[in-house]
Amino acid sequence: MPPSEAQALDGSTLAVVLVAVVVMTVLILTPLLWLQLSYLPRLQAEARRSRAASLYGRAHTTPLRVLLGCGVLVLLMLVTSSTLLAVFLHLGTQRRPGHRSIDGVPASINFCEEDFMHSSLIAEPANTISSLIIYPWLAWLSVRAPAPGLRSPPRRFVAGALAILAIGLGSCALHALLIASAQGGDELPILWYVAIAAFISVDLNLDASGSAVAGGAWLSWGFGGGAAVATAVYVNGRDDFTVFIVCLTLFSLILTVSIICLIMVPDWTALRGPAGCVALAGSIVPLAIAVGWCTVLGMWCWVAEMNLCGVVARLQPGGEQGGGERGGGERGGGGSSFLLALLFNRFIHPLWHALSALVAYLVLQLLLAAHGLLRHSEWGLPACSGLVPLVTFMGHDKRA
Repeated sequence: MPPSEAQALDGSTLAVVLVAVVVMTVLILTPLLWLQLSYLPRLQAEARRSRAASLYGRAHTTPLRVLLGCGVLVLLMLVTSSTLLAVFLHLGTQRRPGHRSIDGVPASINFCEEDFMHSSLIAEPANTISSLIIYPWLAWLSVRAPAPGLRSPPRRFVAGALAILAIGLGSCALHALLIASAQGGDELPILWYVAIAAFISVDLNLDASGSAVAGGAWLSWGFGGGAAVATAVYVNGRDDFTVFIVCLTLFSLILTVSIICLIMVPDWTALRGPAGCVALAGSIVPLAIAVGWCTVLGMWCWVAEMNLCGVVARLQPGGEQGGGERGGGERGGGGSSFLLALLFNRFIHPLWHALSALVAYLVLQLLLAAHGLLRHSEWGLPACSGLVPLVTFMGHDKRA
């Protein structure tokens, strides 16, 4: 049996992926640059002049501070997973290339890391370990109590955190086994998470606009039905990765547009007084900017891996790796080739895991801040404090 029957994405699928990523990049970067360069400075000036200016000093953060916190989180997650990977490799697991202990329908996608080169149980140890570390960690952060007197955030946010956890466990199974059922365990929770986040965001938009249907059962049933349809479409065509990309892009477009509208459309000062402006300038917009930059960076990391695996494989001894048809050709030379191969085989997909999990976590934090501001004034003012981007609610202050 070959090291892995899972194949790299073909040219037509990569073209669909590239189009989706370009569309999402343009959609994200256009409002992102406007938010950072024009809207946020004006909002910050307004917050400093407001009656809640004293609160602004306590609740204020900046996009740079949030991004630095994201960088610290990414570094911690990658160092932790790399340390566990080093332990795994040091244990001297029997090297049995070409053998796997669990068979099944092969996955429709493969990655740069060598397959089943260090264990018959784990195809890609670096990718497997990073999944197991990163997603559960951020899922746990997502369910801590955001305000005094609460044991956990509202149930919809707990559902989002559980989806993040499910993504991590499914991703771990996919990278360990590279079979279709494990791939479904990774990709279906991604669709479910985006559907949950889109539902929360659309519902908050309706609430901010004063719509009577906000919080209604029809909206949850609508998004639940959409997720069920996407699940059925995915299961029916799961051997074609394009089906997953199309479903994910549609849900992601809804989520992206609804978050942009949530920030730009409502008059937050009219809705919640000076505290609304302070919360928008001090936490919600900086979080949104961090989400945008992390999303763009993560998407292009993933695209780079999918498109350059073949090039990297040709730089390695024998010019061929376990990832199906990624190899071929003669080996390149020099230390730079070795470092590039090491980057792609061991670090680029764990970096994607860290960035994608971080985006999912930050979106929940952003929506939690807006949810508390709109629906739970007794929680107080949302603030993104500390080195780790974490939304907490300051005690209610009548001056706001």
